[in-house]
Amino acid sequence: MPALVLPSLDELETMVAPTPFLAKKQANNINSKLNDIVFAIPELCDLIAPHLSLHDLAITVRVSSQWYQNFVRHLWKTVTVANPASLPILALLPELGHHIRTLNWANLTPHWNMRQALAGIDLSSLALRRLQIVNCQTLQGPILEQLISSSQQLDSLRMHNIGKVQGNILRIAATLPQLQQLTLMMDEDTCHKRSQPVTPAEPEQSPGGLEFIEDDTTLEITSADSLPELMDACPRLHTIELIGIPSVALPKDDGDHKEQNVDEEVLLEGKRSLEFLTPMRYLTSINLHSTAISGSTLSSLLNRCTRLAKLDLSQTTPLFITGLHLDASTTLPDLETLMLSGCHFLDGHGFKELFCATRQVLTLELSDTNIDNSGLAALGRYCSKVLDLGLNNCHQITDQGVRDLLSYPPTNNNNNMAVETTKEEEEPYRNYTLHTLTISNCSELTGQGIQHVLTTCAALRSLAFQQPEIGPESMFPHVLQNDDDDDNDEGAQENNNTLTTNEEASTTEHGSTTTDSWACHKTLELLQIKRLNTVNPLQRQYLNARLRELTQLRVLHIGGRQLELRVLDGLGHRLEHLYVDQLAREVDLADVQWLVDHTPNLTRLWCRQLIRHSEPWKVLRARKGLKLW
Repeated sequence: MPALVLPSLDELETMVAPTPFLAKKQANNINSKLNDIVFAIPELCDLIAPHLSLHDLAITVRVSSQWYQNFVRHLWKTVTVANPASLPILALLPELGHHIRTLNWANLTPHWNMRQALAGIDLSSLALRRLQIVNCQTLQGPILEQLISSSQQLDSLRMHNIGKVQGNILRIAATLPQLQQLTLMMDEDTCHKRSQPVTPAEPEQSPGGLEFIEDDTTLEITSADSLPELMDACPRLHTIELIGIPSVALPKDDGDHKEQNVDEEVLLEGKRSLEFLTPMRYLTSINLHSTAISGSTLSSLLNRCTRLAKLDLSQTTPLFITGLHLDASTTLPDLETLMLSGCHFLDGHGFKELFCATRQVLTLELSDTNIDNSGLAALGRYCSKVLDLGLNNCHQITDQGVRDLLSYPPTNNNNNMAVETTKEEEEPYRNYTLHTLTISNCSELTGQGIQHVLTTCAALRSLAFQQPEIGPESMFPHVLQNDDDDDNDEGAQENNNTLTTNEEASTTEHGSTTTDSWACHKTLELLQIKRLNTVNPLQRQYLNARLRELTQLRVLHIGGRQLELRVLDGLGHRLEHLYVDQLAREVDLADVQWLVDHTPNLTRLWCRQLIRHSEPWKVLRARKGLKLW
């Protein structure tokens, strides 16, 4: 019998160890089981999906049925329909529409029609949270209603660059109780035609020649006057934007701007109705740019939206508002931005009621309005915290209105009344609130009002003032008036000597300013004063003295038929942007050399008298860091 031979230890390990193929197969089986366990947990898949691209998600859902079940909702979470190539996506809406949360619809081709694309498609499974429609030539109310009929949780409805609207979009949006953001922005052509009355649209023809009539919504018109009904149905709204909505037939102005008599019974009924209206606690922003609105609707908005932070009623064409009546207890403590450009309140006290209710406003735009001196007085009385104020093209305000605007100091306590009174007797009142003021093209305003602004607003940073012509008797003190008579030449020379002596006497070695200094000489950064015509030597000396005191001036717009660049002597080393609209003569090489030597920080220069491709222009062009406009 042969002896039993046992294998060695090395041979035994070789026999027991698996081959590389078997080892790889076992590892793959283990990894597959681990993957099945991990990706079987929906919560983990939800954490992984945001880190995958759309292409990666499309590959992931094809791995297995389990992966498909956990990742398909992330693949279809956001869907964009942009052109006819998206028709296969629309065909899958009945099956996969319940996964969609954000739907973006963009018409990128002129023949791409929403109604034709959705014809015959079941949209009842949609559960949208956000819907955005862009570049739609005709937005039809029935189609929009069909899109959102099953999406009761929709919180954002945005429609941009819409050419024409059929139906009452606000009434359709009122069917969404969870709506938080509503945007309807018409295209530029529609905004320019806002003043034209809108008539109900006629029924359109379907591709098959049949009339497309879903209901009576095609005969309705979208108007801002439907906002109260929208707010009743959607109490969670926080942003409303209706831009360029064509106006409905509004009552014409008969030219009588007197205060209208309002029936007391009607006012009493309106106050009673306000008691039953639900306040809009979440609504913080309303943008009605280039959108017509009636006074009664505006009254309802302001009385209910007490948490507003921004209200934009600016118009591209004049909007005449009547019937604005705010409750005496209405206050908007959070309103910081109020845009009223183009609004004309015809009842005589509309501005006063608005200012009384918006005492915390910081940015106020009143350009192209019919505000008068009484309105400016109310503004100064109630809105003492205004930082930025726009009054361009206000043709009813005068110098007295500007004085009334800046003549209301902050209210003081009774205990400090005696101290404040003594202080006011020692030095004139200063306004330390107003930072920016634009007040150009006001036909009844002269330079005396601007002089009052410069000597009163001690915190002013930007001032833009431009008139068709600023006479020499308005912008400067009366002792500097121009006199062409030869008999008064000696008197003018005495005034010149007196002015020089007074300035030298009141200036110390440390460079302190004179008693005629502007109150904003330490804060003013931008100054725009154009068309200073018929300026005599005394006035040029006064203007140069005031400009030299502006220690923070960075941007200067100036011009006048009698001005020369030497009027900027002493402040050029601080200038960064210089715009010269008009000068007494063309710019020569001496002026250019003066600019090069005295404006080391200048980066932008525009001058009407600087001829392009001339020798002075070439010298400035060669300077590094300077851009010529």
